[in-house]
Amino acid sequence: MRKLCTQLFLVFALSATVIAANVPAGYEKIPWGTELGTIVKKFPKGLISKTGDSDLIYRQKNPTVYLSQRLFGFKNGKLNVVSTTFRKSYVQKKGVENILSDKIKLFGECAMDTTQAPYMLNCIWENEDTRITLAYVPKRPDMTILIYDQKSQ
Repeated sequence: MRKLCTQLFLVFALSATVIAANVPAGYEKIPWGTELGTIVKKFPKGLISKTGDSDLIYRQKNPTVYLSQRLFGFKNGKLNVVSTTFRKSYVQKKGVENILSDKIKLFGECAMDTTQAPYMLNCIWENEDTRITLAYVPKRPDMTILIYDQKSQ
């Protein structure tokens, strides 16, 4: 029994390492801590707004054929969160199951969580630097969001 428990622990520990290895430390090859100017150059046609003493949001409306909105969050002028909202029409056409499947292929298996809101499903990938959440509400394709969040240092 003890040997079986040890083997199971090793399998879980190794699979967690594999999952963590696929999670990027940033968004689309842009590392956490990148300055606003770099983001504006790479992702033009957005609006900047202030949300606190030192926090900024850079928002793009309809940046791609599959996204209705992309938000970049900055703390003290450094990138620390990106939120992307999928277009309703894209989610209806592709299906949230296929979007989830694509992300699992990219990042590895995820942990499912419904504790934040019982009507919302969250698939979570994380490593020591980053937490990625695909959040969706069944039968509400307009509420399908992918969030890249830098963990606190």
